[in-house]
Amino acid sequence: MTKTLSDFEQVIFADFEFVPKPGERPDVVCLAWHEWPSGQTYCLWQDHLGDSPPYRIDDKVLFVCFVANAELCCHLALNWPLPANVIDLSAEFRCITNGRVVPQGKGLLGALAYFGIDNIGSKRNIALHRGEFVACLALMEHRGVPIDMENFSATCGQTHVECHSRCDGAGDRHRLWRLRQGRRW
Repeated sequence: MTKTLSDFEQVIFADFEFVPKPGERPDVVCLAWHEWPSGQTYCLWQDHLGDSPPYRIDDKVLFVCFVANAELCCHLALNWPLPANVIDLSAEFRCITNGRVVPQGKGLLGALAYFGIDNIGSKRNIALHRGEFVACLALMEHRGVPIDMENFSATCGQTHVECHSRCDGAGDRHRLWRLRQGRRW
């Protein structure tokens, strides 16, 4: 079902600050967020972040951020559930500017300069779909990617054709493994 902005009761614009640790989950330092339509802005330091998000994340809320896999990894590092609807403005900006020169860079400030601080909302339906994708990426980064080690070990050094024939049906086994583990992805 395609959603429009009018389907949401609230929009959360969020940004975490964290310390990345190679090969580990991020160490969350603080969280800042702005709520629409209330117009309220909040900031919480690490010692005030509780067991659940301080904002709604249900289906009637749109979670907007820049580089969503980082923000969603912070959710997961805090053992918080992921928001139901996510727009990653970084992914949207890269889709829009792919192949173009971006004078101010592809970061948040470059995106704001490129658009004069407007526009991005016109692509929100595609952005919601990409938001689902980055939520899955965050889950994979948090949980790790399941690997069938028996097939993986057996395929090392084989050609693509040999590997493909050996792994035929692995997708079905992977789906069963996910269901047994209670995994959504």
